[in-house]
Amino acid sequence: MSFVLLLDLDLRKTDSGGNPIGFVYQITTAAFNVIYEGNEYMAVGDLLEIDDLSESADLSSIGTTITLSGINPSFRREIDNGSFLKSPIDLRIGEITPGTNIIPDGTAGYVHRGFCDTPNSEIDHSNGSLTIAVATESVFQSLTKTPDLCRTSQSSHEARHNGDKFFTYVASTAQEETWKT
Repeated sequence: MSFVLLLDLDLRKTDSGGNPIGFVYQITTAAFNVIYEGNEYMAVGDLLEIDDLSESADLSSIGTTITLSGINPSFRREIDNGSFLKSPIDLRIGEITPGTNIIPDGTAGYVHRGFCDTPNSEIDHSNGSLTIAVATESVFQSLTKTPDLCRTSQSSHEARHNGDKFFTYVASTAQEETWKT
């Protein structure tokens, strides 16, 4: 059994005329292309490094940095047109079914979800490749930057999600509530 990382990078934007531009890049650390939920994840370059990710029972607003190498230099235009900035990025881990290139649908687990910052890139003209380091910001980071009472109020949450008592349990375990203004 082989575990691989799946990276989804959504660089779709719309131009001033409302026309879609950009692509959703789906990359894997496998040595071959992998199929997951009907999408083909391309084995391109190398996923050189992912900064340490920590697990805890608390919500974390920390991001990480993902470094890709051996990327085709034509990918540079995506950096130059600003597509990376605030683009959604998901990092999942999945197990390939032995003897196939398929990860069973719904089995890959999220390791990190967030948004891209402006990437740093380095072109190696001798071998015609590009190394990109993308810093990401966790999806929870916006909660610390933009206070909004509706996000932490049980009544407003239950109005949107009938019967969901999530915030009732959160407040009861901590025995306190933090109010931001």
